[in-house]
Amino acid sequence: MDSADYASRESLANLFVYLDDFMNTLMLELSRLDESDRKISTIPYSRFINFEDRFLLTSLWADYYFFVNTVERTYRLAMILYEMLGETEKAIQIKLSHTFDNVRKFRNGIEHLYEDAAKPGGEFYNQHRTMGPDREIFIGALSFKASESSLQVLYQIYDDISNIIEQKYVIPNKEIVDRLGLK
Repeated sequence: MDSADYASRESLANLFVYLDDFMNTLMLELSRLDESDRKISTIPYSRFINFEDRFLLTSLWADYYFFVNTVERTYRLAMILYEMLGETEKAIQIKLSHTFDNVRKFRNGIEHLYEDAAKPGGEFYNQHRTMGPDREIFIGALSFKASESSLQVLYQIYDDISNIIEQKYVIPNKEIVDRLGLK
């Protein structure tokens, strides 16, 4: 605790815990979406749906939005961690990547879907409470799938950040930690 860089190491550790929490949240949301999909598949197609079915569709939409928002926030957190770890080029690569730009624009698109709600045939009517196979939604020219495949890049980033932390902080301090009995 008397190390000159204690505060930055503490911040780094706290942010990594948040990154871990965000990744776990994404997995939780995927399982919620899977469960909603299973329930929705039993609803017979009809113009009129009962309250419970409508609630299920609304719940699915809310989970989808939360998933997309968390994906974007996880990318942003990874960029901050890369900066703190001295890996500025990797943070820039994420910021300039098509994947991050797509999810950022898509999240923004969801937030603005309601703006044309009063227009018959508008984007809102075409997308709200609807999804294609693999939970894919299209907004204009953008599309996003809430699926395991949409998280592959984040898994790689998480592993990379974990490895950098291990190489820079864990391995060099292993002997000290072992001596203190903090295994």
